[in-house]
Amino acid sequence: RLFYHLAEEKNKVQTILSEKLQAELSSLRNQFHPHFLFNVLNSLYSKILSKSDDSADIVLRISDLLRFSIYDVNNKSISLQNEIDYLKNYISLQQLRFDTQLQLSFSVYGNIENYSIEPFLVLPFIENSYKYCLDENNEGWITIAITVKDDWLVVKIENSLPDNFIAKVQEGSNGIGIGNVKRRLELLYPEKHILTIKNENSSFFVSLKLKMKDGNN
Repeated sequence: RLFYHLAEEKNKVQTILSEKLQAELSSLRNQFHPHFLFNVLNSLYSKILSKSDDSADIVLRISDLLRFSIYDVNNKSISLQNEIDYLKNYISLQQLRFDTQLQLSFSVYGNIENYSIEPFLVLPFIENSYKYCLDENNEGWITIAITVKDDWLVVKIENSLPDNFIAKVQEGSNGIGIGNVKRRLELLYPEKHILTIKNENSSFFVSLKLKMKDGNN
């Protein structure tokens, strides 16, 4: 009876810990969603004010992005292909906003099929690159490279920084997005990820290396 009681108590503790983990992950996802939504709506607002012909296209892209985020934000994992398609859609939306003000290089290497990933782990870094890359002359650049090799996903993002910009890499200083994704990486990919953030004099660099999940699992 003693061993049975101890086993029962252990199961209760594990259940509580599991429920606590899921609750925290759900909270993190819900924090991120409105942050993303505000940024996207600001893009549309600026175009409407200028009565741009791109407004209708932006509304359509926003609809696609929101449909994806609403249905997939609480999924434990999505296909890597869907995640990259989502990133491409977001980048296209931002390019409509900045047009020729910003030089962009976006590349994908390797076979991205048959892998899955926790949704919205990469987007906060791309969001930040758009947020901080432009200088007072409205000129900037972003380089994004996504590589899949030997079951590892490697994402490298680098963006220009204005001469008078002082970036802070400390926890919490980069807004809700990066602090959020750091915590999710700790919870979901313990000892299976390497995150490097470097603040150079004229650029900001992020490298995320992530052990991929089999898409069939």
